[in-house]
Formats: sequence, structure tokens, C-alpha cells
Amino acid sequence: MQFYTQGTQNIRPELLGTEAEAAAKKVLNVSPTQMRRIFNQIKSLFQRLEKGESWDKIAPLVQLQKAHIAYTVRRGKKNNSKFEKDWVELEDIIKDGLGSVKTENDYKAFVLFFEALYGFYYAETPQRI
Repeated sequence: MQFYTQGTQNIRPELLGTEAEAAAKKVLNVSPTQMRRIFNQIKSLFQRLEKGESWDKIAPLVQLQKAHIAYTVRRGKKNNSKFEKDWVELEDIIKDGLGSVKTENDYKAFVLFFEALYGFYYAETPQRI
């Protein structure tokens, strides 16, 4: 996932706009409860960074999130196999994003992307909590 405008540390506007919206449309059949759970997990590490915890302590946990997401996706596919495609899309989006994280700023950019995705998802999802 490309977070920044070429040659800068500025987050690409389309990452938080059209790309996040397109990604959200691919995962509309993932349950709102599971989306909230994943969003909270991703956001919790961001909040630890905001409170001053060092990137050196957080970076390994970012990688651990990939395993947590894989587990959640596996359960989601098993419990609701008719929407397996949406779960696979969600896993691909998150793995691509987390796989692109190399620095604290990268993680913050990914969190903003996922926050935008979640906002578009919630606005469009046919299910409600």
C-alpha cells in the first residue's frame, strides 16, 4: 500500500477518499461487530503511540495484528461462508496495509486509512448493530 505522495511524507488524499471508499464496498458483508472489533484493535496500538509509548515496543505488535486478523477472518469465513469473498478482501486489505508499515508514521497513515474505510463501511453496510 502506498501511503504517501511520491517523494513526500504527505498522505495521499485518495488513500483516505476514493481508495478507502472502494475498499469499504468490498467488505460490506463482514459483520459490523467484527469490523468494530478489528477497528478497535488497530486503533488501540495507535492510541498507545499517541500516549508516548515507543515505536520499538509497538512495532512487533503491529506484526502480531496480522495473526489476529488471520484468526478473525478464518472464523468469519467459517461462520458465514456465503460472504467468504468479503472476508478474504478484508484480510487482503489489512495484510497489504500492515505489510507496508515500516515506521511509526506509516502505521499512523494506515490507521487513518482504516478509519476512513470503517467510516465508509458503516455508512453503506446493510446490517446494523
